[in-house]
Amino acid sequence: MPKVKNICIIASSLGVGGAEKVAALQSEMLQDLGYKVFIVSVLNHIEYPYAGTLLNLGLLKDKRDTFFDGIHRLFVLKRFLNNNDIDLIIDHRSRNHNLREFLLKFIVFRTKVIFMVHSMNLEKSFSENKLISRFLYKNASCLVSVSKAIEEKSISVYGFSNVKTIYNAFKKEILLVPGNVAESDIYILFFGRLDEEAKDLSFLINAYHKSSLPLKGVQLILLGSGPDSFKLHQLVLKLQLIDSIIFVEHTNNPFPYVRNAKFTVLTSNFEGFPMSIIESLACETPVVAVDNISGPRELIRGNYNGLLVEKSLVTYAEALDRMISDTELLATCKKNSLESIQHLSYSNIKKEWGALIESL
Repeated sequence: MPKVKNICIIASSLGVGGAEKVAALQSEMLQDLGYKVFIVSVLNHIEYPYAGTLLNLGLLKDKRDTFFDGIHRLFVLKRFLNNNDIDLIIDHRSRNHNLREFLLKFIVFRTKVIFMVHSMNLEKSFSENKLISRFLYKNASCLVSVSKAIEEKSISVYGFSNVKTIYNAFKKEILLVPGNVAESDIYILFFGRLDEEAKDLSFLINAYHKSSLPLKGVQLILLGSGPDSFKLHQLVLKLQLIDSIIFVEHTNNPFPYVRNAKFTVLTSNFEGFPMSIIESLACETPVVAVDNISGPRELIRGNYNGLLVEKSLVTYAEALDRMISDTELLATCKKNSLESIQHLSYSNIKKEWGALIESL
């Protein structure tokens, strides 16, 4: 019998974000491995399929959200963990609120904990105060980063020695669900959250404007929702690209759009190990991405499954032009896309998680 029997996954939500999608998929992996799975959503946003018993703390948060209500939710979580004899917690949340993390460590989390690190922007995962972060996490059961670059940065910045990388996975069956696509036959695609701080979509729009794609009738589809939707609409109007750039609302099933795109695009300021690249390549659609230290660099092989370029408007615009005009390059990258990420298959990553959990 495994040493660990009952596992609780804690996520900010089960919708919209890549980290949240990883948490939901992980619940299915762990159930497949024979563990009894529980999953906690901090926010009332349940969209992705998941396995196990759900505690939706967001329902309480939606009713009332004072400081004392937040404390009450911590004790609701503590009872949930105790009542279900949880042996291991896997925490996918952002952890940059010091008081809350101290309360969790000393009052709520009284068992083994794996802390997930999803972003190269470490301030989303840890306190800005290095001493506090070392105190809270140096003796954790394990810190799991989603890329080698994040692992190296976590060790360099905080001095952690308990960091291990397990990449995000894809489940091929999910990507084959049929659905409607845009009317345009020729388009490139961004899909994800419309968030300027992380995704820098104004850079993408300006690079697209500088390229020859609008004149060639190759549209840019921005598929998603987020806080900067209005700002991006205004930029498109300013650049007179309303016939060339199409906004499509967030959908649970973006994959028909992904499969039908010439290629997908990513211009983020920082990433972890972006699910959008993994899912694009799994749909046999190449990617043109800026060369972030973490994420794209560990997924994209130039001229093999996409293009990886420096972040300058001219260079990125040239990459867009090249991928459209060089039909041989596009065909080669398309042919190699799925093969290039076979090491990230659901079954392979599931084995890695099973091995880690049993080693604790």
